[in-house]
Amino acid sequence: MPNQSTYLDEQLIDMIVKISGQEIRDFLDFLVTKDTNSAFARSADWPVLAANLDPQWHKIAENFQQQPDAYSDTVLVENGRCYQTAVNHPVRIEVRRTDNVPGAAQVAAKGIAGDFRLNAIERIKATAFYKRNAFEVKLSGTSSFEFNTLGVDKALPLIYLAHHWESILRAVGYQPGVNINALKHRTVIIADGDGTTYGMPKSGELPVLKDSPACAPLLKYLHSGGVYVIISGNNLQRTLDRINNAIDDDLKKNVIVAANGCADLAVYTANDYRMIESYRLNAIGDARNKPNAAPLDAIYIGDDGKSDGNDFPAFNEIGFDRSFYVGEDRSAGIFPSLLKGHVRGFESGTARILSYINQLSQQREQGVLFTEKNIEAILQRVGG
Repeated sequence: MPNQSTYLDEQLIDMIVKISGQEIRDFLDFLVTKDTNSAFARSADWPVLAANLDPQWHKIAENFQQQPDAYSDTVLVENGRCYQTAVNHPVRIEVRRTDNVPGAAQVAAKGIAGDFRLNAIERIKATAFYKRNAFEVKLSGTSSFEFNTLGVDKALPLIYLAHHWESILRAVGYQPGVNINALKHRTVIIADGDGTTYGMPKSGELPVLKDSPACAPLLKYLHSGGVYVIISGNNLQRTLDRINNAIDDDLKKNVIVAANGCADLAVYTANDYRMIESYRLNAIGDARNKPNAAPLDAIYIGDDGKSDGNDFPAFNEIGFDRSFYVGEDRSAGIFPSLLKGHVRGFESGTARILSYINQLSQQREQGVLFTEKNIEAILQRVGG
């Protein structure tokens, strides 16, 4: 039977580290040598891609030439070992583990810039190792590529929540607000983290919810009884740290967090947070084997509109008529069905969406919030 856990096993982890580490070293070598026989030179536009890179990448590549041992698999994994200091290492491999749980939720490799990652992913997917093992690799951010168990993506929490909505909300002690009864009507906003709910990470800096323009309207939405699910490819504890100080303890029960590429799902408890073990053990099986659950009264907000981006599975699962794309780019690289739901501005776009949702929730009696009429009204007010 295929693996039902969302976690990668140790044998897979070892091979993923070796493969991704070698791809990173090959890329850094290519940036210095410009070897036209390199696999990274297969794209006709590689000179343009290389010329447009942030200068830091050329400095990193020169450092690699001078100190290759500082980029061994062992060092790269050590660079990514501590979630609090990993952000200080622009080249790293994070093996995202959980205490007392075998394997790892995710392996996140960082060290290949921009579209050069497409070359690396294409080669990884061509290997016999990839074809005989149940894992997936996908882009994340601007220089990362992430490995998860096959079936683990940003659609998986949506499917699991639809099956277990009432039991999860009752377990955390959810109480309806004046304007929204999320338990009765299954109302929820599901949103990406970086670049959607709060700012994009920068070298040595992790923007937090407290400093996001989306913070104030999000808190108002939670006060009204709304439930907000953050869907993040990032480390779980790092994600929680970025939102904790912005949300009062009595509102945290209205927040659910999926992280580590959605291998983990967590809710807040009175004093801390609790990972939902049944999600790790059963979510993939639920998605494969259970009939469709009753639909959620939901929308999804994300900033990655490409069909190979990590938000796409969630957009596709929720439905494009319930999807809000808050990235800036309206180029040909954006999936066409997302352009109708385009709200420019990243987390500022999310703030405008939330603000108008708050207005809508106050102008109506409790009931389904995200009707076709209301979604159209949101787009007319803040879209474009």
